[in-house]
This record gives sequence, C-alpha cells and structure tokens, in this order.
Amino acid sequence: MMMQQPSQDRFWIDQAKRKDDFYSSYVVDNVMGKGVTSIVYRCKNKSSGEMCAAKVIEKMGQGKRKKVISCEVDALLKLDHPNIIKMKDIFESPTEVYIVLELAVGGELFDRIVKKGHYSEKEAAKVCYEVLSALEYSHAKNVVHRDIKPENILYASTSDDSLIKISDFGFAKTVDDDTIMRTFCGTIGYCAPEVVLKKPYTAAVDLWSLGVVLYILLCGYEPFWDEDGEAGVTRKIVRAEYEFESPYWDDISEPAKELVTQLMSADPDKRPTATEALSNPWVQGHIASDTHLQRTQDRIREFNAKRIFRAAGKAVMAVNKVRGPIQSSHSVSPEK
Repeated sequence: MMMQQPSQDRFWIDQAKRKDDFYSSYVVDNVMGKGVTSIVYRCKNKSSGEMCAAKVIEKMGQGKRKKVISCEVDALLKLDHPNIIKMKDIFESPTEVYIVLELAVGGELFDRIVKKGHYSEKEAAKVCYEVLSALEYSHAKNVVHRDIKPENILYASTSDDSLIKISDFGFAKTVDDDTIMRTFCGTIGYCAPEVVLKKPYTAAVDLWSLGVVLYILLCGYEPFWDEDGEAGVTRKIVRAEYEFESPYWDDISEPAKELVTQLMSADPDKRPTATEALSNPWVQGHIASDTHLQRTQDRIREFNAKRIFRAAGKAVMAVNKVRGPIQSSHSVSPEK
C-alpha cells in the first residue's frame, strides 16, 4: 500500500509562512471590516508591539479565488512606497490565509474630508499628487491596481499632514510585455470605458479611476449619475459623457477641470501617465486655489453618508449571496 503524500493544493501562497502560526505571533483585537470571504482585524505584533491590520481569508469553498489572492500577494510583495499600504507578514494554514498589513488609522478619504474645517482645491491636489506618486511607482513595478476608489484611499494618521495611502490590491494585476488584461473587474462607477466594454486595457485604467475620484473631490457628486441606474451609468461611461454643471462647478478653477478632462479621456492613449500627471502645475499645488469649498464639502458629506448606508446594506446581503468580481456602485445625483 502506497503512503499518501500531503496535498499541495491545501496551500495557495508559496511565500507564506506555514510552520509558524499567525496567532502565536500576533494578538488579535477588534474586527475592522468584513467581506464575503474575509475579515479584517486590528492586531498587535507580540515581538515589536506594532499595531497592524490582518486580513484573514477563508479558503474553504473558495478555490476559484486562489489565483486572485495569489495575484494580490504577488503585487504586495513587489511594492514598498510611502503612499502604498505595506504588507508586513503573510501566514497560511490549510484553511486560511493571513495577510498582515500596515495599519492606517487616519480614516478613509471622504470620512476625513467632511471633518475638515477648511477644504479647498489645494487639499484635492495633495490627494491627487500622493495617489499619482503611488501609481507612478506601482506602474513602474508593472503592477496595475484596477480598483482605485475613495474607499481604497486612506490617511496614514490623524495628523493634518498625514500621508495618503492606497490600499486593497485585491484586483491588482502584475503584468509584463505579453500580458493582455481583459478581466471585467473593479467598481462600476470608477471603471474605465475599455473595462466596461471588455476590451484589452492597460495601466491607463487607474488614471481614469483617479479622474472619477478627483471629479467627486471637486464637486461632491459622481460624474456618471443617471436616473436609469447602472444601465444608464454604463452608457455614460463608455461615451465619457459627463459635464461640469453650473452652479456646482462655478467655484472650481479651469486648470482643475482640464486635469479631470485629461484623466477621463475616452481614449486611453490620450490620458496622461502617472508620471506626466505628476508634472501638472495644479497637481503640484502651484496654481490650486485655497478658497474654502463649503458647498462641495457639504455635497461630499451627503454623498459619503449615502455611500456608507449602501455599503451597510451590501454587507447584510453578502451573508446570503457571494458577489462576482464586479462591484456595484450606484451613483448619487447632485440634486439628491
């Protein structure tokens, strides 16, 4: 009788620690967030005392996600930049994967903005600059994020001069000269036209998504809102059909509008690269206005409250339904 060899299929991540137990190295604290197949905990490194975030992924019944999780880990292993959440450690058991990440305690982008006493184009330009810095670096490392959105832009600390960090590389893809990306993934309101149309695409999709974020930062509502819901939103995305409506854009400078137009060009070849966008004088803060944008801040507050409400509803539905790779993101009109 032949001795049965241990199955290698039990393990997904070659770089993970398997002999060491996650719980022997970290003290687990409170739950920070929940997904369909994962839970994020606040935790503390027993040796250093450093506080971290641990993404615990359940493997049971998730064989199809093996490649996705491997891609996320491959991307994180390549990246070490001040504006990118750093992976600190990774463990794996036969039933779970534990990704230990740098803890950003300053909150999500819009949560932070609505609490500011003064919000202006200069703040939006600072956010844009630091996200572009992260994208320039990651694209140079051949990593495309593919899910740039407000929820994935965090403040490292609560200080006024806190660094911005991009997070959640769950849809990230490491590419080479032979890679052709076609996967329909991301969050619909932030997806580039070529992604929605299922055409081959490049790292330019990240610049489009940043353009959508910047649009909201400047006016307080999404560019592709439509009364027909996602069907209407999709139609507008593929046509790059958006406007700088009055009175919502009356206080916004022309250089800021020009940058949005460049980032949200329907033709990906006409979008600036991250490096090119970083050289823009508005992005560098030289010509960004420092006038307080009270009306924009008020609309972001309303937009953010509705976004949080929708996210809570989705979390309840996720208990009984596993969603596919494309995430829904219903738009909010400026009037609502």
